[in-house]
Amino acid sequence: MSKRAHSADAASTTKVAVPEMIKRGYSPAFSCAITAVSSILPNIIPPAIAMLVYVSVSNVSISRLFAAGIVPRLPVAMALMVVVYILAVRRGYEGGKTRAPVRVVWSSFLQAAPTLAIALLILGCIRLGITTASEVGVFVATVLVVLAAVCAFPFLTVGIWDFFG
Repeated sequence: MSKRAHSADAASTTKVAVPEMIKRGYSPAFSCAITAVSSILPNIIPPAIAMLVYVSVSNVSISRLFAAGIVPRLPVAMALMVVVYILAVRRGYEGGKTRAPVRVVWSSFLQAAPTLAIALLILGCIRLGITTASEVGVFVATVLVVLAAVCAFPFLTVGIWDFFG
């Protein structure tokens, strides 16, 4: 189960990232290698499937496991970024030529704020012992349904009742 999920994650990232990297002048081999190497990060980023399976069969605190997953993730991600940067500079690969204006960045942040708040809510509730993982999962699922109704339905070309009939 876990291996399939990580393979699917790598495949979906490859479908999006590799063509864009090739379009910007990166070699196909380099693009695929970076995508393959970076696909290990979901294995150590909470809530990885392997971590959830481990928690379900052992008597380990899920909040401590989440916190422990951050420690190895950061050095691995930093090392990957440094190596990719050095190789990209040596090979003369194109970087971003223009930066987004602060106004666009702020607007994007505000659009992403509800999703970021949900992530903080999940980790905060579990870490502070306010709720269990199951309880916060139910709460977050409810919040996401409401958020989808508020944010997505106004942009749909069909009515909400069309989904039921």
